[in-house]
Amino acid sequence: MKKTKEDKCDALIVGAGVVGSYLARRIAEEGHKVIIVDKRSRAELGGWKNSGHNIDKDVFKKLPVEPPAESEIGAQVEYAEFRGPNTHFKFRLPMYNVRLGLFTRRILDDAMDAGASFQGGVECLGAEIEDGCVVGIKARKEGGDVSYRAKLVVDVSGICAVVRNSLPDEFGIDKKMTPFDYLNVYSEDRKVDPAHWPVPFTYHSVMQGWSGSRRPGVIGLGLGRFGYTGEDPAEACRALARQALSVPGEVIFKTRARVPVRHPLHKLAAPGVMILGDAAYQGKPLNGEGLSVMLYAAETAAGVAARALANDDVSEESLWDYSYRYQRKWGKRFAPIHRLRYELSRFSKEEQAFTMGLGLYGPEEMSSIMLDGKLEISALQLANKVRNGWKAIFKPDLVIRLARASLQGSKLTELYRQYPRKPADITDWAAEADHLFRHD
Repeated sequence: MKKTKEDKCDALIVGAGVVGSYLARRIAEEGHKVIIVDKRSRAELGGWKNSGHNIDKDVFKKLPVEPPAESEIGAQVEYAEFRGPNTHFKFRLPMYNVRLGLFTRRILDDAMDAGASFQGGVECLGAEIEDGCVVGIKARKEGGDVSYRAKLVVDVSGICAVVRNSLPDEFGIDKKMTPFDYLNVYSEDRKVDPAHWPVPFTYHSVMQGWSGSRRPGVIGLGLGRFGYTGEDPAEACRALARQALSVPGEVIFKTRARVPVRHPLHKLAAPGVMILGDAAYQGKPLNGEGLSVMLYAAETAAGVAARALANDDVSEESLWDYSYRYQRKWGKRFAPIHRLRYELSRFSKEEQAFTMGLGLYGPEEMSSIMLDGKLEISALQLANKVRNGWKAIFKPDLVIRLARASLQGSKLTELYRQYPRKPADITDWAAEADHLFRHD
């Protein structure tokens, strides 16, 4: 098998999705040599879910990235509906449903215009490490082994996290993912008569799925099931379609994916390497939507990376500000919902329906969860919510579990406020976080 040596670069980005390409562009704009590698070709990027992906509109007001062009937008959403067992309400949810393939390729082109180079057809095999520091990756390209050398490697390779999972244990980067930490997701697009389009974007809590307009004449729907259930979401999707759609329509696109929903890595950086996106578990806690938060994380990571490269210092201490800033903002915000989700994931469908019937979530709470990944319900607030509900007396154990999860969530919020400023102090902090996240 032939072996070749690739040019060295300052920053090597493993993964050319929206987040990796945006990161590459921002680092390249600071004058650094950036290479993006991906096992897919440019034409294949975003293709696995080319039907669409939701992204918050506020992202394009707060970050230096152009909003999706008209050709990149499938549908626009301002409000969504929530349908629970005894509840139906509308809540604010301003989003673009972007045609992910087109949008991804445009973001990659922006990175290349900024000076980054892209190499497709490159399968990353893992990190190369020398003297306790990541110095590049091993890869396979066109049937041969190649070696990329870089001052800094950023793993944005998605749930497979190929760089992260190759790091030695002494780096202290968590690699485990339990069946409680991911959703098996199935979605499909159905072509319908224009008379039945558009339809509101709707969350169906009993079916644990969603439906909504994709683009003119096309309605999308899908659902997820936690890995531990062993359920096939495609089977459940047929029942969802009967409930959600006024006409069945013709299935023109379908796809499966595994979406991580666990709490983010405690450490997002180590010597010579940063972890970002799904590889770092940075999606929103309940719905798994990731692009919005991950783009904010990429902006933070780019600033830290550019400074580290300018100072020729990619030590863990130099890169730590990325982990610190992310955890103090997003980790803190997401922690209570992650703790509550871990509890809810163990409930039966009947118990989940009962929980939704308690009235814990209204329009404001649902908007906060879906837009910001934020929900604050203390144990006392929970008690006040259920004390007048006579049904609660029949499920005291369930209410106690919810209260415990809320109390642990409050403790986690305080713990994330104290996220260590230096990597040397992370061990004790991580042990306490793991204790509070436990749900067995």
